[in-house]
Amino acid sequence: EPPPAVDAGGVVGEVFAGFAALRAYPRLRALIVLGASAGLVNGVGDVIFVTFADARLDGGSDRAGWLAAAYGVGSIIGAVGTTRLVRSAKVQRQYVAAAAFAGASLAALAAVGQLAPALIAFAAMGTGETLLRLTSSVTVQRHAPPELLARVFGILEGLSMATIALGSLAITVLVTSTTLGRSLVILAVLLVVFVLFNVFRLRRHGVDIPLADEAIVDRLIADPLFAPLAAPPIERLARSAEPFSVKAGEVVVAQGEIGDRYYLVVDGAADVSIDGSHIRRLAPGQSFGEICLLYTSDAADERSSV
Repeated sequence: EPPPAVDAGGVVGEVFAGFAALRAYPRLRALIVLGASAGLVNGVGDVIFVTFADARLDGGSDRAGWLAAAYGVGSIIGAVGTTRLVRSAKVQRQYVAAAAFAGASLAALAAVGQLAPALIAFAAMGTGETLLRLTSSVTVQRHAPPELLARVFGILEGLSMATIALGSLAITVLVTSTTLGRSLVILAVLLVVFVLFNVFRLRRHGVDIPLADEAIVDRLIADPLFAPLAAPPIERLARSAEPFSVKAGEVVVAQGEIGDRYYLVVDGAADVSIDGSHIRRLAPGQSFGEICLLYTSDAADERSSV
């Protein structure tokens, strides 16, 4: 059979649906801009690892490597701090803290000339950049329409890449035009003002929404399958989880049925039987259903390929 006709207008609408969502939701616009501002910090850091080592620490690739490592340690600290967002609706504080870390570190580097304090400042910069980026990721998924979430994140990712390039260009131009210290102070002031302005925009539009059930979040984090996940996917899983109860002796999933859910035991126990023989008992915190989901997915792939 001939392929169906493609509606060009519909395709274009799908492509730009994410931008339409930004136009319709002012909060999303502010969140996207705040997330992209993390790219500015990242771009500045990429350049000044070497520039700062040459200008203030007598050069040497080993010094630049130490600075980059400190930035990475700070990023880990920022990621740990962002996990608090799963249990907090007050994202403005996270943004203010991120601006304080990033801005103060840039300003401090303007006056630092020794390795030890420079390591602390670069670690603080990494913390601020990660707080900005992950706080935006968590908050965007709270507010973006589910059917447009991938498109909105695509816009955020594209803008972040652009701002990384912009940050690298900005620090390069400033350093060639004036001193390294003045360049860092200028960027610190601009970043703090920019973030605080957009935080004010968020407050005006209202950014706080009801949190996911904390008991569900705790159970997901305790599950080895989900424990490695960061805060954004954990929160999204918690919001999509559906608590339900069954009576004693009631069958949840029968052998041979097509599985369409992953089950996590919260209270009580679940007995597993195969061909009428008892296999084991699942206690709270244990789970089942993932293998059936995998087989169901494989069968669907086979049908689609046929």
